Amino acid sequence: MFEIPEFLQDKAASAPEVSYGASRVTVVLKNGQRIHDVILAWGREIVKCGGKDEIPFTQDDILDIET
Repeated sequence: MFEIPEFLQDKAASAPEVSYGASRVTVVLKNGQRIHDVILAWGREIVKCGGKDEIPFTQDDILDIET
């Protein structure tokens, strides 16, 4: 688990919750790939990706998020 970049945390905090303290977003990577079904805790920490605990990218790969 790791946090999304700080410059995206305010945007992530405005995403609708799917469970207490958790929101679902799409992560946009610098290579243009979109990773759907990414679960964030408290608008900053990536805890699941596509229903799995393994996260197939790093914080440095993240360009943006879509809510």
